[in-house]
Amino acid sequence: MVRASLGHTGRPLQADMAAKLLFLSVNSAAVARIFAGLDLGPQDILIHAAGIFWMIAFIGFAILFSRALLFPQLRPG
Repeated sequence: MVRASLGHTGRPLQADMAAKLLFLSVNSAAVARIFAGLDLGPQDILIHAAGIFWMIAFIGFAILFSRALLFPQLRPG
């Protein structure tokens, strides 16, 4: 979603530190969910952690990229 949002709005395809933190949050959610499914720890805590990490990533994306998606492109095309 980050690459598509940047590319389709004419912005450079460079992930900044905030976008990298979003990637980290999504990956952390995936790892926590997998560990919960494999019963490799306290299942309740891992499920909640996965949900929190995913919400951070989703809300962070909405905040960071809402301006790029709501306002005109930088260059035509």
